[in-house]
Amino acid sequence: MLPSEASPDRIINHISWLRFLDSVTESRLLSFAKSLLPSVLFLLLVGLLSLTATAQTDEFGDAAADPIKLFERGQDAHGRGEFEKALDYYNQALKLRPEFPEAEFQRGNALVSLSRFGEAEKSFRQAIELKKNWSLPYSSLCSLFFSHELATEATSTFRQALAIDPNDNIALRLLSELRLRGGDPKEALELARRATQNQEAPSSAWI
Repeated sequence: MLPSEASPDRIINHISWLRFLDSVTESRLLSFAKSLLPSVLFLLLVGLLSLTATAQTDEFGDAAADPIKLFERGQDAHGRGEFEKALDYYNQALKLRPEFPEAEFQRGNALVSLSRFGEAEKSFRQAIELKKNWSLPYSSLCSLFFSHELATEATSTFRQALAIDPNDNIALRLLSELRLRGGDPKEALELARRATQNQEAPSSAWI
């Protein structure tokens, strides 16, 4: 025999029960989703960091974690006249090793080539702070002052450079010119003589 037709009350109760089950299932799904959210966010963060590291490795190659190699790559780019690229390498090297006077010095030189003189001055000063007995950053800072006709600042810094290295050819030649402009031909001549007497002086010392 076929089952008797269900009564309206039973149908209503059945529908109510289904709705209850649906609400319970939805609540459990929401709760489960919320519990998964921190894990999903963590995995997304790890993925983003991994992509960043991969991009950095692609940009800097096998030198990405080695400040010396980054510096050397910067030197190579610098020598090719690729100053922006060289600056990127120097910046990355300094991120890995903040106390890296050679990278700071070359960073300053790259910035000069890019006409970013204020930043270059800061880099030269930082290189001097990191390595006080090194005359090259003094000379580059002097040259920067000299090119902007800051005679007082240039003269003072040239003298500091020569106190560290009396044979610093750049400092000797440019200070000689400054003293000639400043009305002291005697000291200018003495400085020029010292510049040209140095056996390692470049040919420009004679010009």
